[in-house]
Amino acid sequence: MRCPLRLVVSLIFSSLVACSVSTAPQKPLPKDDAPEQRRERGAINYSKANDSPEISRGVGQPDGIVVLWPRILPRTEDPAILAIAEGIQARLELLSKQSSDSVDRRPNPERVCPREGCKGVSVGAVLAIKDKGCAVVASVGPGGPTAVRLVPLAGTVELRSQESPFREPPENAVTVTEFVPCAKLAADLDANAALPGEAKLREAIAKARGK
Repeated sequence: MRCPLRLVVSLIFSSLVACSVSTAPQKPLPKDDAPEQRRERGAINYSKANDSPEISRGVGQPDGIVVLWPRILPRTEDPAILAIAEGIQARLELLSKQSSDSVDRRPNPERVCPREGCKGVSVGAVLAIKDKGCAVVASVGPGGPTAVRLVPLAGTVELRSQESPFREPPENAVTVTEFVPCAKLAADLDANAALPGEAKLREAIAKARGK
């Protein structure tokens, strides 16, 4: 069968485009091998070490605690939900100060330790939202790249595992069976009322500190 010359040229051009590969050099990913350090409030901070705003620039002291910004699911910029997240973090900070004099509270959105882990104990939380309901699960990990302990704080949840691997999303091990009204959670946080799971959270913090 004979093909028109125009069709043959078109097919050859299409084949070359489809098979072309860029040889331009790619920019290497940032490395954390030799981070530039600075100190604030008695804690070690990395100024250029991280490649994502969600990674904490503060890693704390070996005998201290880093309080991370809560993970919010699903992600939202709703001021009311952000206020609840801030209240949760403030509550975690208060509980942490009952265990250590060196507590570094990280700003939004720093919610995970660097690849080498935090130097001190890390305390974070997952805030799950559904309609007008909320559930909170805290996470507590010792220094270094180690798994974190999961502690339900508000709402009724089922844990597929008591621990979550280092830097993996803790929510993968959590199933919420009953939410509490977000308005009630917000009111309790504003009133500085104790959350249901705080006793177990204190125990988890003490264990992570080796106390």
